[in-house]
Amino acid sequence: DQGLAYLAQALTEAGYLTLAPNLNAAYANAYGATAENRTDLVEARSQQIIDAHLAILSKAHQIGSADFGMPLTGKVNLNQLATIGHSLGGGIAVGMARQSLEESAQFWGGDEISPVQALLLVSPTPSRSVEQEPWAYELPDVPTGIVVGGCDRDIHDLSSLYYFEAANASANRETPVAALLVPGANHNFFNAAVLQDDYYRQPDNAPLCDPQQSTLRLSRVEQENFLVDYALKFLEQTLNPGNHRGTRSGRGIPQSLIPSAQISQVMVLANVAIPKAQQQVRFSPAETASNPLASGNLTLTHCAAFQPCDESLVRHPLFPTVLHIAWSQKGGWIRFPVSPQTVLQNAQSLHLRVAPVPGISDSGTASRFAVVLKDQSGRAVRVEVPSSTPALRELPADSAYPQSSLAYPSLVSIPIGQFRGVVLTRLAAVDLVFDEGSEGSIYLAEIRFL
Repeated sequence: DQGLAYLAQALTEAGYLTLAPNLNAAYANAYGATAENRTDLVEARSQQIIDAHLAILSKAHQIGSADFGMPLTGKVNLNQLATIGHSLGGGIAVGMARQSLEESAQFWGGDEISPVQALLLVSPTPSRSVEQEPWAYELPDVPTGIVVGGCDRDIHDLSSLYYFEAANASANRETPVAALLVPGANHNFFNAAVLQDDYYRQPDNAPLCDPQQSTLRLSRVEQENFLVDYALKFLEQTLNPGNHRGTRSGRGIPQSLIPSAQISQVMVLANVAIPKAQQQVRFSPAETASNPLASGNLTLTHCAAFQPCDESLVRHPLFPTVLHIAWSQKGGWIRFPVSPQTVLQNAQSLHLRVAPVPGISDSGTASRFAVVLKDQSGRAVRVEVPSSTPALRELPADSAYPQSSLAYPSLVSIPIGQFRGVVLTRLAAVDLVFDEGSEGSIYLAEIRFL
């Protein structure tokens, strides 16, 4: 709780009533805790502690009490509740929000306190295996932001990002989820009470993560400032009643949940899961069995989640499912046909999730490509995706530790207005064209119209 005092202070100064419960007692190896049941007990005990805090807060708001050392009668908005959790606290926050929605009639004394309205998760983990217990990574249907450090050596498999992948694959979700991968952030520096730089627990990928070598590595102060800045932006949007109703009904998405490539002058790799009602999926290797059309000078490899593409390509993290596209000469192309039944007249942007494959080439055009939309009358418009695009920026990597080289597909968003001249209601195909560099390689996770 004390480790997040800097964040609580910033939120308080911005006008939020902020509680930072001490959950340490929930983790005690006592009172029946064993290695087998410890995670279940931690979740139940933490919920009890949080419930007690909020019950007393409700009492202080309604009839007054001295529990918080100041009068709070009538000063608390019990209908706008957000939770922020770091590490195991992030896993607890997810469970708390899920319970508040599923058991709202009994939650914290009935209607006195609303279900959780928004979640901000920082390097979250449920302390469960992402492969063996994937249910633990299912988010409740409220606007959610997720922040993860690329130099996290506590959650070394970056399974925190699987919360996003599960939400992105959900067919029924009505609210958006944003995921920010901060390449130069570690795990511990988000918590001021934890002094160790966890990078040194497993000091691999020094070009990116060693603070003495990397230009992207963040200091503790930089990580704290980043989290404060994003938390304030996130809460301003998601706790606004108008924004929340608009998001839930599908009429709008809070702009803070469509992240930019830079926040607080810190580079981020951003993704956003859009409610299914607001998108058309053109291609997802995880969802379609059909193969796109491709020129003969491209090599296509389907890479399933939690599996390496082949012996020479070690992905980090090992998800999502991607299509590995490689070329060794100019002029290659891959085509994704569009069904005549696809409805695109309200499309606002084209979203792609891509990543460069580490170590393929030192050329500045190694991952550069263009997107071409073609309609049924033969009209075509081309938009370049330069290699300077953050999603295509190849991050520093250590050849001695290829398993730690970040290659996480992130968002490329192209406004649909850039394809002016193509009739969207008669769209025939989406083409990716690789005619700039003589060789290159990318991972493609999906193509969607928003």
